[in-house]
Amino acid sequence: MKTSIRIIDGQTLKKAIALKIHCWAEELAGKAENTLSFEEEYEFWKDWTVTAQDHQDIRLLIGAYQEDAFLGFAAASIAEIEDLPAGGIELNMLFVDEKTRGLRISYRLLEAVAVFFQGKGFSQMVIYSHHYAPSNEYYRKLGAQVLRQELQMDGKLLVDVFQIDLERLRGIVSDPSSALPFSMELPFEDSVEEVIEFLEKSDHMVLATSQQDHVTARMMSFVHDGIDLYFQTDTHFLKTQQMRSNPRVAICQNNVQIEGIAQELGHPTSEACKRFIELYRAKHPGSYARYSKRSQNTVFCVAPKKSTLWKYIHGEPYRDWIDFEKKMAWRQAYGAND
Repeated sequence: MKTSIRIIDGQTLKKAIALKIHCWAEELAGKAENTLSFEEEYEFWKDWTVTAQDHQDIRLLIGAYQEDAFLGFAAASIAEIEDLPAGGIELNMLFVDEKTRGLRISYRLLEAVAVFFQGKGFSQMVIYSHHYAPSNEYYRKLGAQVLRQELQMDGKLLVDVFQIDLERLRGIVSDPSSALPFSMELPFEDSVEEVIEFLEKSDHMVLATSQQDHVTARMMSFVHDGIDLYFQTDTHFLKTQQMRSNPRVAICQNNVQIEGIAQELGHPTSEACKRFIELYRAKHPGSYARYSKRSQNTVFCVAPKKSTLWKYIHGEPYRDWIDFEKKMAWRQAYGAND
């Protein structure tokens, strides 16, 4: 049965915290008392998932599922500079339901963590593990090296601080023999922000329009307001006629493709286009001066519906997808089903 990796929502977070508390006694290995409180843990991690930007952090909280059955979860974030001075991430939590151990669930979760953060430019991961915990030997078998040891819980608990290379980790936990290529859900807002950052750097993109069986494409000068895209054109041009007949368009530059719906706003100097003019005059002053006041010009706004970003992570090809209507994002290894 296929294991899917998804972002943990509020309801599943309760299951994750219950699983953590259940597994915590095993992790403590009789060296300290399990004093975790469900209410305190739930409130802490619920806040943790929504305050990453406040702390200039990148946070990932993912669960493993088979159909709707919750099997385990992992959490990771940017590591403290004291742990990895050159930069890296910390595996904050990794817990798998004991009934599903041996099914490589932890491997799928670790692979997702590695792929996600390698895509952000990180290469090293630190892990805190109780010296006598069952998971300690697990991390050693993965090739993690002990950086240092420290005492926690009033000196009752010896903790090993491990470091592992993410590329090495991914090579161990990935399954090249699997008939199901890697895929995982991504944080939606984080993925949208990546597209916005791309748009910020993009002055010109290819616009494809169609009417019946006639498809045309051309380079256009674009501006954006958040995720919405704007451009101006002549009302007599073919693309204008095509969009009036069929508002479904596609926009592309480099490895990014956006599908959306084009809406005509009117003449560039009209009240409906005040935001467009403000953005366009700043980004394309020459085009603004030459064309924006011409009587036959009109402005279109494209509201994205879907986007695809092709990227290489340590030489391996992946595609990041966003469905703006469903507010979902996911990453697929090249070869996975669309």
